[in-house]
Amino acid sequence: MNRFSHKEALKELTVFKDFGDSGSGYFEELAVLASRLPEQQFSKEQLDWLVNFSPTPDGFFSIAVVFAKAGHSEILPYVSRFFNECKKIESQLEYAAVMAQLGDESGYRFIENSFERYMRKDDGMKDYDLDHLVFIFEEILTNERGQEMLARYRKEADYYVVWETLEYE
Repeated sequence: MNRFSHKEALKELTVFKDFGDSGSGYFEELAVLASRLPEQQFSKEQLDWLVNFSPTPDGFFSIAVVFAKAGHSEILPYVSRFFNECKKIESQLEYAAVMAQLGDESGYRFIENSFERYMRKDDGMKDYDLDHLVFIFEEILTNERGQEMLARYRKEADYYVVWETLEYE
């Protein structure tokens, strides 16, 4: 599969962003897009342009995931900014996962702290859906350290959901 030029990548990122989370296969498509990004870093001007195109945490999230899956750490300052702008714990955890996937320790610390708060049933975490944390590790924080964290969290929370596919005769 051929890689995009920077200009082509910017165009694809903005076109794909408009589709939003389209359900089944969405994160697989993000991974394909990530695999086609150029290996060379994006310039500050190019990143600023992307942020201006998607100036909200919800709007920028898919772009952040693509950069994380491609290992483009130059996006970290923008991801950190949007992490700080998020109001909901779910969004903060998603951005923290992107940060962690790119090797930022503060992302790992935030996820770890949030899980500890969940286990203690602290305010704001009493009704947190652990399925969302599993989703984060399966779709965003897929590196070895992330998978080790997920295995530990499942054990500590006694969370062993088995997903089954129903078959019709």
